[in-house]
This record gives sequence, structure tokens and C-alpha cells, in this order.
Amino acid sequence: MIAPAQVTAVLDDLNLRPAGDNWFIGSVEQVPLALNVALTDEALTLLLQVRYPSKTFASENPPLPPDSTLAKLVSEEKAGVSLSPNTAWLTLFDPETATSAIQLRALIGEFFQTLESQGVKLKERLCVSCGAQPVNDVRFDDGRLQLVCDSCRAKAEDQFRGESSFKSGQLPFLIIPGIVCSVIGAIIWGGVWYGVHWLFQQFSSDRITVPVLFVAVVYGGAGGLVPQPLLYYISRVRNRGIHFGAWFAVICCACALILGELLFTVALFVETYGFLPSLALLPQMWWGVLRATSGMHMAGKLVGFGAALIIAYSQALPRKPVV
Repeated sequence: MIAPAQVTAVLDDLNLRPAGDNWFIGSVEQVPLALNVALTDEALTLLLQVRYPSKTFASENPPLPPDSTLAKLVSEEKAGVSLSPNTAWLTLFDPETATSAIQLRALIGEFFQTLESQGVKLKERLCVSCGAQPVNDVRFDDGRLQLVCDSCRAKAEDQFRGESSFKSGQLPFLIIPGIVCSVIGAIIWGGVWYGVHWLFQQFSSDRITVPVLFVAVVYGGAGGLVPQPLLYYISRVRNRGIHFGAWFAVICCACALILGELLFTVALFVETYGFLPSLALLPQMWWGVLRATSGMHMAGKLVGFGAALIIAYSQALPRKPVV
């Protein structure tokens, strides 16, 4: 069994500082990196992350230094190296022993050698946003190292201030798309529940069996779909305020859900009687449909309703951009 003290000793030797959620950051050989530690009773897994300006690679799994310890561990499925356009990952897995600081430094060195062979200039510590300015202040946010120069950081903070301050002149850019997207969301909501109604009809006639897992996914996903057209536009409106835009999204989403319920009721009426009902009958019809709904079906709708409102609010809040 691997003792936590062994892992702590390695982190101290590498001079890595905590960054939250089992992440640690620091520099090894003048290269900023982040390290995630997952220690269980069965194994120790180390996940190292390195950032660099965007670059195209021929392969996500680059060739490793020949006859290297890292290549041997990869062949034994105790390690893995993968590249993305601006992030490289080194995964180390050992079910028996903790890697010593000396061994880990050697593996990190081979990892850096692999990246340099692919044309990544790690020691230049260039901003991953502009790719030109060197970065001295390395941070960790949103699960990633933030190698951002002062100029790009100031630009990002200015963008956030623009989104988080409310200006009344932006109201038309919220209201008009909000109305249109509420109608789209209503069509999505009504269409999803009419589809579920059709499936339940098929199930009751024993012609097909509706998998419980599929129905659960529909219940959970219905609410996630409704606010998406709305969020697509609202998230692009500057000066929408920190909470104003979010509450506006909630109101529009609630209108979409109510209108979607009415559309669903109209679809049931047309299916039964073959013609459109009058507007005066809609509330009474909706209440009748509601009373005839099963408890499970009603619970699913409530889950979807709540999920839609929560997603609308949380996703419409302005966020500091990360890279």
C-alpha cells in the first residue's frame, strides 16, 4: 500500500504548491506544470499537464525517446503521453509503489524531451493566448494552467467587466432574441413531451418496450435542451450585467416551458378531435391533461422544468474567460 507521506515527500521535493482539488502547480526545469494526484488503496495515479501556444501535431501520441524509461512504462501500460493543440498530458500509473522524486524528475525530463522533439519550446513560457509574450505569473483555474501574459490578462478582465456591467441600451439585444428563442424552446419542450406521449402509447399497446434508461435520459435531457437557443444569444450580449442577464434568461425559459406545455396540450387535442381548440379552452384542457398524468411522468416533467431554470440562470452568468 502506498502511504500518503510518500506522495507528500515527492511534491515537496518538486516544490509544487497546492492549487485545489488534488492539483499542484510549480516549475520543473523552468517549465510550468500542473500535477493531479489520485491516491487510492490500490494505486497511485499522477496526471501532469503542460501548456503552450496553439500548435498542430501529426499525432496525439508522439514517438518517445528510444530506450527511455518513459517508453518502457508506456509499453507496460503504466504511463501515457498525449498532445492537444495547446496542452500536453503525462499520465503515470503504478498499482504497487510510489514513484520517487528522482524517478519522477527523470520521467518529466523525458516528457519534456518528447515535446521539444515535436517543436514545442517549453522554456520560453509563452502566453497561450497571444503566443508572443513571456509569462512570469503562472496561475491555475478551471482545471488548467493559465499561462497568460499581462496584456492578455488585462484584455480578458476588461471583457469580463464589459459583460458584468449592465447598460440599458443592450435591452433590445436581450428582448428580441429572448422572445424568438423562447418560442424555439417551447417547440422543443412540447415536441419532447409529445414524443414521450407517443412512446408511452406504443408501450401501452405492447408493440414496443420503452427502456427505462431511455425514458430517464429524456426526462433529464428535456430541461437541458430548452434553454440552449436562448443561452446561445444571451451569452454573446455584452453589458448584460452579472445577474440581470441571468434572471432575464430564467424568465424567458419559464415562458418557453409554459408555452411548450400549451403547445403539447394543443397537439393532444388535435390528435383526439382533429381540429384546433379555442384559446379559452386551453387552461381547462391543460389542467385535465395534468390530472390524468401519472406520478412518474409528472416527476419527470418537474425534474426537466427545474433543470431548465437552473441551467438558464447558471449558464447566463458572465464568466472570466480562461485559456
